[in-house]
Amino acid sequence: MQQIARARNVQSYRKSVESLQKSKLYNGDPNITEYCEKVWLNCSEHCLQAFRVQQAVNIVNTINGIEAKKKVFKYGYLPSSLERSVFGIAVMIVESLVPQSYQDYCDIKLQISS
Repeated sequence: MQQIARARNVQSYRKSVESLQKSKLYNGDPNITEYCEKVWLNCSEHCLQAFRVQQAVNIVNTINGIEAKKKVFKYGYLPSSLERSVFGIAVMIVESLVPQSYQDYCDIKLQISS
């Protein structure tokens, strides 16, 4: 069961399940067989590493969302701006930063929901 829990991909998961199903312990006790089939293997897609979706898409070195957005703006958008007046920066925020941030938000939510 530990091999199944530690499986990093679907192929090693299936191989480990086959190994468990061939074991003497699994075939020797009907209670263990029933538990494995109905409970443990039934919920494996929700808790095993092989089926986990990578949650950390981007590594952020701050927990404050405003500070993270400030870094994205300061190092991602501001250097590429040609016009650094207040009006030019405001236009860049409205036309580039906000739509791109919203699109990134939608993409992450779509990834998580699947």
